[in-house]
Amino acid sequence: MEITLNNLGRRFNKEWIFKGVTAKIDSEHPTVIFGNNGSGKSTLLKLISSSEIPSKGSITYKINNSVIPPEEIYSELGMATPYMDLPEEFTLRELLQFNLKFKPFIEGLKVEDIAEIAYLSESMNKQVKVFSSGMKQRLKLALAFYTENSILLLDEPTSNLDQKGIDWYQEELKKVSIKKTIVICSNARIEEHFICNQEIDINQYK
Repeated sequence: MEITLNNLGRRFNKEWIFKGVTAKIDSEHPTVIFGNNGSGKSTLLKLISSSEIPSKGSITYKINNSVIPPEEIYSELGMATPYMDLPEEFTLRELLQFNLKFKPFIEGLKVEDIAEIAYLSESMNKQVKVFSSGMKQRLKLALAFYTENSILLLDEPTSNLDQKGIDWYQEELKKVSIKKTIVICSNARIEEHFICNQEIDINQYK
């Protein structure tokens, strides 16, 4: 997937959060969005996901030179962000089965495989609401990594992870990164964006 940001801007009321963002992102150029808290990096990620509309400029999505309309890009997305909530009344098994109704897991993986990858096999029949913050984060990341998609969008992905969880995140990201177009929002924590070779500093677009 190739994503082209063309003179992109977003404002709320009369205040510009950022403007003039131009970049090309593809599977060979995993990209980190830097910025202080409140700088607009999460807003830019929402524009890339097509969940919000830019106030200025445009975004183009292409697969093998074929343009994908923005309203269809959701089918290509895997996301893990702090503002995405899990259905916590579900058990882990129910949640994973529910996810399968919308998208398959890659390489024929099953519900049990995803739980094992996230080190959650022993919690299969527990409600997600009793999970620790670290368990929930591993679950979000496992779903983003191992659901069939070509775009991976991550916002502060090591939040709530201890060192063992960060090591797990890095290993799993390396496994799935080969064919995915990756964008990571980060507060300059190298363990989050170690895989990125391109950066967008949102502070430069004020």
